[in-house]
Amino acid sequence: MLDITLPAVAVVGIANLIHFVPQSKTDRDVTPIISNVHVTLEILTDDNVRVTAVATDRYMVGRYITELPSDVVRIEGDDVDGGTSFLLGHDMLKDLKPKRYEPEFRITVEEQGSREHNTGQYLVSLTTIKGAARSTSGLVSGGNYPPVARLIPGAEGSNIEGADLADTYSLNVAYIGRIAKMVDPTLGRVNALDAAWTVTGTKSEHPTKPGPVVWQKSFGPHEYTVLLQPNLIVR
Repeated sequence: MLDITLPAVAVVGIANLIHFVPQSKTDRDVTPIISNVHVTLEILTDDNVRVTAVATDRYMVGRYITELPSDVVRIEGDDVDGGTSFLLGHDMLKDLKPKRYEPEFRITVEEQGSREHNTGQYLVSLTTIKGAARSTSGLVSGGNYPPVARLIPGAEGSNIEGADLADTYSLNVAYIGRIAKMVDPTLGRVNALDAAWTVTGTKSEHPTKPGPVVWQKSFGPHEYTVLLQPNLIVR
């Protein structure tokens, strides 16, 4: 079993990404692996742990990164010397609605089926520590989460290059609205669209089509990146 403790501020940061998983239950049933937020904990040094969370609904990609002092992170389980990864379900994060003032959360991941080919099911639980007793749990399907983070310029394994924004294109307002719902994990305030997001373009393999638009913002040590596919306006 995997047993993890994370500070609430990181869990709130991870929970923001539920806006970028499939929004309808039908879509989540069709593609169960992306019905979850994929979380990676990487032990950088004896003093630092990097938390990376990624989510996608095939139209948008959201990524959250922060680095935490190792004394506020606990990782126990098999083969966790360099770190570990796990999935947190959409409904689990939505039902619990993590709050930044709850000091810590305990996350447990327990294998329910065979690990052969990494396709078994896992029971994942998310519980508050030292605050009001609240918990939620759910079954998630194992498997390989798609490497969508490689679509982000500068990410590990990425060959995507930045570029000037196309002269004329449109963005789906509903997708922009999801970005507006994200919460500042350090202050608990809803982020306004005019609050200093950096917006850049990317190069596309198609010479006549723009690549994804990259939205980036940092709240102190907490960094968000969102990829949004634009639509070219034909004149």
